Amino acid sequence: MDPVIGLISTNYSNVNDFGVLLERRCFGSLPFGGRYRLIDFPLSNMVNSGIRSIGLITPAYYRSLLDHVGSGAEWSLNRKHGGLFFLNGAPYGLSSGSAKFLLQDLLINQEFFQRDSSEYVLFSASNKVFNIDFNNMIDTHIQSGADVTFLYKPIKVQHSGMFLNLKEGSNRVVGSSFSCGSEGGDLFLDCMLVSKNVLMRIMDGYSSFGHLDLAQILIDCQSQLDLRGYVFSGYVGCMDSLNDYITSSRDLFDRDITRELFWGQNRIMTKVQDSPPTKFSPGSNVTNSYISSGCIIEGTVENSILFRNVHIKKGAVVRNSIILQHGTVGEYAYLDNVVCDKFVSVSSHVTLTGTPENVFTVDKNHSI
Repeated sequence: MDPVIGLISTNYSNVNDFGVLLERRCFGSLPFGGRYRLIDFPLSNMVNSGIRSIGLITPAYYRSLLDHVGSGAEWSLNRKHGGLFFLNGAPYGLSSGSAKFLLQDLLINQEFFQRDSSEYVLFSASNKVFNIDFNNMIDTHIQSGADVTFLYKPIKVQHSGMFLNLKEGSNRVVGSSFSCGSEGGDLFLDCMLVSKNVLMRIMDGYSSFGHLDLAQILIDCQSQLDLRGYVFSGYVGCMDSLNDYITSSRDLFDRDITRELFWGQNRIMTKVQDSPPTKFSPGSNVTNSYISSGCIIEGTVENSILFRNVHIKKGAVVRNSIILQHGTVGEYAYLDNVVCDKFVSVSSHVTLTGTPENVFTVDKNHSI
């Protein structure tokens, strides 16, 4: 018997902060790092930790997520026992970006928990990028006898999100806030391990309050529950806004961060796509950039991330930009601080510029 099942929530959105990038896709299917989707990180972390039964709570816009994950074969989740389960989310889930684990999502999928004999449920959102082996966290939770263990990371900068209040000199969680002081705080990584009997009691007792977030309910019950925190000291890329997405993407230019995320023992798995190697034509110039397979580079690329099958034509210059799959930049075009969604075509001699704080975004399938 596997002691832990996993549940990944994608039924939330920050459309107001991400604009066109999330208008037609859910959060988990947002491309990242040249060849990955955000869902790859929590899914791979769970599978690498030995979890073999995982549910995905999906919003209305789940087509791209289903297309990417499929049967879960790349994660060895196409199995007779356990495997990958697509779970319908509540219709209003997308209206809230701060609530990652809406109780209503869990109530309409109670059968997923009831049919499994595991004792613990590992919850994760898909808005954080990190690589972790959950086994130490699971062992610590079981040995402590805690009801809930929250994963958190101490940070020293201002950031949006939920911060845990820990009892001084202890890992016990005694409250939460949505702001941190000038010295930083303990950022909740939207990931927690919950004993299933506690989860079932919460769902039964709060069944009339489906609009509430499970994490907040648990913290509000801290006088009746044993809540603990588990610290994560590695790299975390937060995706709470478009600026966060740009910052986390540029973090990949740091070799130490890239090595931690992708080159360690536990690999981040993704959908396999058979593309030819990238072609660098005579006269092309590439510096400090991520170039995925299937690209054709005839111009100049600097400090940028190009996804699969992107074509940068002769004389074109792309700087500080992110070009998603199947993008084309015409001859002598100039892009600086630009994010182009999939299948975008930029005509010859066109200039598109943004700033590091306000990047210029181009919607999917557009031609400029």
